[in-house]
Amino acid sequence: MQIGSKMYLFKQNFLKLDIKNVAAALILCFSSSITALANASDTLMEDCIERCKRIDEECEQKLTQASHDFDNASSTEMKFSIISQPIQIDSGNEEYTNSPYKKPHALSFGICMGKTGLVEKFLSAVTDINSEDLDVRGWRQDYTMAHLAIRPHFPQFDVCVEQRLRIIDLLANKGANFNLVRPSPSVGTYTWHPLYDHPVFSNYLKKHEDIVLLQSRALLYGGDPLKGQLDFADLEFDSKRYNDYYSKIYRIALSMYLKLEDASDVIQLTPHTIKRFNDELEKHYAKNGKDAPFIP
Repeated sequence: MQIGSKMYLFKQNFLKLDIKNVAAALILCFSSSITALANASDTLMEDCIERCKRIDEECEQKLTQASHDFDNASSTEMKFSIISQPIQIDSGNEEYTNSPYKKPHALSFGICMGKTGLVEKFLSAVTDINSEDLDVRGWRQDYTMAHLAIRPHFPQFDVCVEQRLRIIDLLANKGANFNLVRPSPSVGTYTWHPLYDHPVFSNYLKKHEDIVLLQSRALLYGGDPLKGQLDFADLEFDSKRYNDYYSKIYRIALSMYLKLEDASDVIQLTPHTIKRFNDELEKHYAKNGKDAPFIP
């Protein structure tokens, strides 16, 4: 019996004002409604999973084709054109398909998908990694490649954090600016810093701890939390919440820095970061002695 017919049964029993029949009809009606909703939800989830799988496969195919074309290109200009030209994905979302915003390209795909080898290869054709020509649309704002490295947007692939850390290193070697934010062109668009943090973005990496590690790595290359923003409340940097969060990032970044075998020219610590590193070391040595290894 369909939901409509069971609703009719409920109405008939209710008109008779027989409490037992009313109760039975209510249970019958709502239990079937819940079952129907659950079945609809399962179907929707299956469709979503299937669509995501198809999009993932299409992204892989597009990236493989771009890599092939890149290898066969005869000039650096042609190679750059291949990795920077917009890639159209049949997402099933008409709004996205017809969107005037900047579409992803092969380089942004490689970054989001954690393809370290391809990213390194594609970067060989990039003269200015901070060029606006490489920007793609992120969450209500244009993302630079530094944005994407810390907070992958599309496509969303579950990748081990070591690969993402490596991509940050590769971008830093090309001179990526981890503080670069494009001006807001219109009302309703954002100007969030690459180090901006909010729990909703953690969904892109599955684990919030991964974002913290990527933010910490960016500090080694000039990323400045003082220019960032913790959440929509735009809290002051001196607030306890700000300090607690970024203190953790500074400690992790310090641990990464101490493990470097050779501090290359690419490492660019801001004066404030150097001060925080020294403060953390002094506290650590005072508490544990100078021979104790630093653990964030």
